[in-house]
Amino acid sequence: MNNTYPQPIRYLDPVLINQIAAGEVVERPLNVVKELVENALDAGSTRISVTLYEGGKTYIKVEDNGGGIAANQLSMALSRHATSKIPDNDLFNIQSFGFRGEALPSIASIARVAITSRTKDDDTGFCVKMHGGELTQTATPVKCDFGTTVEVSDLFYATPVRLKFLKTAGTEQAHVTDLVRKLALANPAVAFTLKTDKKTILDLKVKDQPNATHLENRLDDVLSKKITENCTVFKAKREGMSIKGMLSLPTFHGGRASEQFMFVNSRVVRDKIMINALKFAYRDVLEHNRHPVAVLFLEIDPFMVDLNAHPNKTEVRFRDGQLVRSFVLSSISEALRESSRNTTQALAEKAVAYMTQEQENRPACSAMPFPRASSAGFKPSSGRTSFQMQDRHQFQGNSAVRLFQDDPMPFTSYVAKKPYVEIQKQPVVPIIQVDHDYPLGLARCQIDATYIVSEKDGDLILIDQHAAAERLTYEKLKKQILHKAVPRSALLLPEMIDLSDMDVALIKEHETDIKNLGFVFDLYGKTISIKEVPILLEGCDVKQLLRDLLNDFTVNDAPVDFLMRQMEKLSTYACHTSLRAGDVMNIAQMNALLRKMEETDFSAQCNHGRPTYVRLVKKDIEKLFERR
Repeated sequence: MNNTYPQPIRYLDPVLINQIAAGEVVERPLNVVKELVENALDAGSTRISVTLYEGGKTYIKVEDNGGGIAANQLSMALSRHATSKIPDNDLFNIQSFGFRGEALPSIASIARVAITSRTKDDDTGFCVKMHGGELTQTATPVKCDFGTTVEVSDLFYATPVRLKFLKTAGTEQAHVTDLVRKLALANPAVAFTLKTDKKTILDLKVKDQPNATHLENRLDDVLSKKITENCTVFKAKREGMSIKGMLSLPTFHGGRASEQFMFVNSRVVRDKIMINALKFAYRDVLEHNRHPVAVLFLEIDPFMVDLNAHPNKTEVRFRDGQLVRSFVLSSISEALRESSRNTTQALAEKAVAYMTQEQENRPACSAMPFPRASSAGFKPSSGRTSFQMQDRHQFQGNSAVRLFQDDPMPFTSYVAKKPYVEIQKQPVVPIIQVDHDYPLGLARCQIDATYIVSEKDGDLILIDQHAAAERLTYEKLKKQILHKAVPRSALLLPEMIDLSDMDVALIKEHETDIKNLGFVFDLYGKTISIKEVPILLEGCDVKQLLRDLLNDFTVNDAPVDFLMRQMEKLSTYACHTSLRAGDVMNIAQMNALLRKMEETDFSAQCNHGRPTYVRLVKKDIEKLFERR
């Protein structure tokens, strides 16, 4: 730097001030659209239209039918720190989307802006223009409809260095499209249109349909009917907070988190507390690196949240983050628990589509030869036994787990690395024809000593016995951990670890939480002596374990990653000690497994998120035989 010191203190030029502010408020066309649409919403609009050219780099127009801006206030709207949205200078009771009075002047300092507006009290509209921070046209009468239209041309023309940071027009358009979808979800009673280069991308109308709310209709339009049919809706309330939304069934997921939408007081946010709560709630019901669909609307007392955390207004700061996280996590977990024994119909559709495709790919034939009853490998069924391969080992006694006893074994069985559950030998009994309305029906047979075939009201249910047993084992072990003291393992010698001042402060702040996780320790100044650790993490690097835990408290204000690590260990153990593929079962044992599944949370998927069963409804079966 070639600076000459000393330099006199001076006031910055107002245009430069706005351009500096624009660097925080406006990074790309998406930010411009967000600010203008939120202004339209604050004006009470019920219809908002967004138009883009070249992804918004050369032209953005936002039209609304809101209250409009009076002619004598149009120029003021382009002035810094002029706003109509904060009553009584109260930053702690913000009810509107905008409140800083920075957006329009910041945008006008780096682009060419024209505002045309008409209120209900005016016979005509008025237009003002500002280019690069300079007012080029005062309020001039024009013909226009009620409401406001803001046009932004040549974004960043006054600060051309910013242009090189923009992506392609297609990428910028995709960002704006995603934003408009989110804003449309947050405001289902408002119609939204998005046009780009003379092509309509979104046309989200407000539908008045019987037996459906505006939000339900908007969810179908934004996400698609297929997604919403594989989701469950929920709502909860507690201590000045309420949450509602929609969550995908654990067996319905995607490879990216692009279908996750979060709102605080109807404001689009990307909040780490809500993200971590969602992630933790799905921690042991989703496949690795898969993501659920989620739409979360959190309503909270304005005094409990700071919306003024950042100029872009996508970040919020909660007064009590732990309370919010606990509420969001428990609400999502309970919603998943209530729907945990449901499995997505998408699995059945996938199976039918696959089998139908297989049939279409096979060569046509007039007749298919069937083996005669005397042929090798084909024997008549006795009517009550499963299709059993004689070289499979019989599933009895000590072969795996005691799934069908109500009294849980003590967790010390885990310490000894012994199987803690085993299916008892049960007498073979005839199949009962009445299913007593069991959700998973009655077992009919076993295929390849791996899959159970069940029937319910004409539907065919295929159960993966290992995946199902794995979930039962896992849930049983998890309850022992969550409802009792965490089992600990004493170290042969205490682990002495030097700490920083920040580490000491964190340990003192979260001392109770750390001890509840299974650690026994003493603190000597800036040194910690760890004597016992959670048994699930026995053998781990204790020093690194503590570092990870403290980092967890720093980043998440809760042991999110640490608990997930424990559950991963528990999941692995449950996988290795459960009923396996190849274990032959009789009908009574199969039905006992089905009854346990009906009583167990999240039994529709194993610990790794794979489905435990697929249900083919009667019409799907008829499709396979071309009856439909």
